[in-house]
Amino acid sequence: MIIQKLEIYGYGKWSDQTIELNAPIQMIIGANEAGKSTIVDFIKSILFGFQTSRQAVHGKYIPKDGSKYGGEIYFEESNQQYRVIRTKGTHGGKVRFFNLSKDIELTKEDFEEMIAPIDRDIYDNLFYFGEYAQSDLYKMDITELRQRIQELGVTGANKLFDLSADFDSQASAMFAKKGTKRQINQKLRDYDQLSKQVDEAKENFAEYQQLTNDIQIQSQKNGDLQSKLKTEQSRLSKLESQARTIPLLTELQQLPEVNQSDLKDGFSDKDKNQFAAYLAEKNQSEKEFVKIKDQLTDPQLAVTLSPAATFYRQNEGQITDLLLDAVSIQDKVSHLTYNQESKNSNQEKINSLMSEHNLVDPLPAPFDEETKQKVSGLLDDKAQAENYQQSRSTNKQTLTITNPMMLGIGVLIAIIGLFMSSVLVKLIGIVAGAAFAYYFGIGHSKAAPDKMIDEASVQARLDDIGRKFELGNIPEDEWLPIQNVLSQINDLQNEIEQLTTASKQIDADVKNYFNQWQFANDWLAMSAGAPYSERLEVIRTSVSRWQKESNESLATENKLTMLQNMLTEQQAGLDKINATINHFLTERQLTKSADFDAEYARQQVIEKQLAKRQQLTEQIQSAKVTISADNDLDALQNQVETARKDISELQASLNENERAVTEKQIRLDHLVRDGEYQQLNQQLENMKAEIVADVHSFVALSTSAQFIGRVLDIASKGRLPKILNQATEYFGLLTNGKYKKIDFDDSITVTSINDYNFEINELSRGTLEQLYLSLVLSMAVNFADTYPMPIVIDDGFVNFDSQRRQNAYQLLNKVAERTQVIYLTANEPVEDVNIAQLKI
Repeated sequence: MIIQKLEIYGYGKWSDQTIELNAPIQMIIGANEAGKSTIVDFIKSILFGFQTSRQAVHGKYIPKDGSKYGGEIYFEESNQQYRVIRTKGTHGGKVRFFNLSKDIELTKEDFEEMIAPIDRDIYDNLFYFGEYAQSDLYKMDITELRQRIQELGVTGANKLFDLSADFDSQASAMFAKKGTKRQINQKLRDYDQLSKQVDEAKENFAEYQQLTNDIQIQSQKNGDLQSKLKTEQSRLSKLESQARTIPLLTELQQLPEVNQSDLKDGFSDKDKNQFAAYLAEKNQSEKEFVKIKDQLTDPQLAVTLSPAATFYRQNEGQITDLLLDAVSIQDKVSHLTYNQESKNSNQEKINSLMSEHNLVDPLPAPFDEETKQKVSGLLDDKAQAENYQQSRSTNKQTLTITNPMMLGIGVLIAIIGLFMSSVLVKLIGIVAGAAFAYYFGIGHSKAAPDKMIDEASVQARLDDIGRKFELGNIPEDEWLPIQNVLSQINDLQNEIEQLTTASKQIDADVKNYFNQWQFANDWLAMSAGAPYSERLEVIRTSVSRWQKESNESLATENKLTMLQNMLTEQQAGLDKINATINHFLTERQLTKSADFDAEYARQQVIEKQLAKRQQLTEQIQSAKVTISADNDLDALQNQVETARKDISELQASLNENERAVTEKQIRLDHLVRDGEYQQLNQQLENMKAEIVADVHSFVALSTSAQFIGRVLDIASKGRLPKILNQATEYFGLLTNGKYKKIDFDDSITVTSINDYNFEINELSRGTLEQLYLSLVLSMAVNFADTYPMPIVIDDGFVNFDSQRRQNAYQLLNKVAERTQVIYLTANEPVEDVNIAQLKI
């Protein structure tokens, strides 16, 4: 596979970016954080799929600017041009795959089959050389190197690896050369010990018989001792019971003679608590009674009521009803005020109109519409008749202004010409303006009426109208203009009359309301001539004061009533508890509380004595011993001490005998465990057979693991020797021929040209990195024929000095003869390098 071009839609910091790659080797140069590692991850993701959040150690490289996630790779494979597209989607992303040479679209499965069995992990192990991990190289041995090769050489190699590892694990669990706990190792050790036991078995048989006889005899003696010990322990128990019982009997005899009949009913703890509760209730009731009585006699609760408040109480219903109407009356008073203000305003408007138009009372009546039209026509006829008479006397043409606008334009032209500096221009402007105004603004006609008009008749009709509407001395030409004013004045006068009528009705209602308060005139400081609003305020204030005083007095009266009721209830409760206490004492034939306390205390003493007597009696009876009246406690205690001494001696003898029996039994058990000669010999033969079977299994497992390894070597086409030879060649090139061989055994060693062998932990870091690069490139190159994937090196030479870096570049050119190499670095090469370079 030769990658030719990268089309990045959006990946990390890159978006809408095209990167051309020149085969077979390309160096990409960019500073730290320029996005080189992002390009590497982009190539892997397009080829092998986007990683999940858990898989992506360095993040999923979601575009920073919100661009579409993914991109394209153009590549060549087997002389065919291909294009693969991967964008955001499930299962590693949505894939489209094209064969550009044949101009057809292939499937995702076709692409995966093309790059199989290479996946991201295998690619990283074989074709990617990034940050150097020195510890990985320290741990690498021939087995790990072989496994890396076989993973690509054989389909299903992982399952064979697991099976081989399982065989090795089972074989290792069975035997190890220096092991002690392995199955075969332990059986061999047990076999040696059993052989010794077989030799000793012949000597131990006589001792076994003697021990068995001695144990039987000694066990019989121990049985006799245990019988005696049991008898003595029984006798001691009886003596101890008698010794414990005598003090109890003495204490019982010393108690006063009391019996159950001495106890009286009604003096139990329950009765005591009940009586105490009665007394506490009585005490609390007496305190409450005194407290309520004191409150009733408190001077602050004395009821006083003024005459005005008394009057309010007597007429509360009527006053309340009238007070409810006060709100509507207040509204009516406000309407009166508003109506008066409106009337005043209208009158001022009338006066203003009359003054403005020189009108005086009595005012003329306004025209109706018919009269307006009639007067307009008569005035026109009169004017026409006057014009006709005037034209007859002069017999001249009349000039009339037919177009005021044109007349104005002509005058304006003449004025402009007047202000010109040139005399000629000024003269022309005046003449032109005058001519324009004369011909276009003034009409020329002779007065000729359309019809003959009787001027006297017209005037007579006008005089009739003037008298009818009382126009007086008002000129005829003003009759029509003043009609609007007369209409306004007429409307205002009508509104004044309506307001006056409404105010009279409201005023009557208000006066009627105040007349209803006459019964309270003696208690209301209210003048009959005072404004309505002032009188309403006096009513509200006075009634509010009466209500407050009445309510305060009523609250006191209610409280006194409540206290009196409480006192009555408390007295009833006190009488009831006293009756309860008297009944309680009478039932017990007592008269005072102190008598109950004394009798209760005496009953408590009797009850304790009876309980003690019962306790002692039960203890004596539970001892189940017979005690005579003349038993001596001291003599009995001496017998107890003697019995304890005898038991101690018997126990010591029994312990000693049992110890001897135990020692002999242990020896006997040991002999029994070792067994007789025939039995031990059979066990030895059985163990030998088991060992032989285990050895057969061990050999089978070891051989199977080796066989699987050989099969994998064959299937991987013997790549291991080729890779080692190739790595040796590359290592010599990188080190200028200082080393000639690489060996793998338990670890990696190298041989110098002077035939000195070095383990890898003896090499410098730079040499160690050269060795690691040689191994990685040799594996990648040897797989190039079958899996020609591009090799990616991400700043792999950062620790190389100038000479080592130059050698590495030469090696890359050599490797590029077999497969594509993409090298990314943050450092520009200081040497002349025959490698195509791309700066980002």
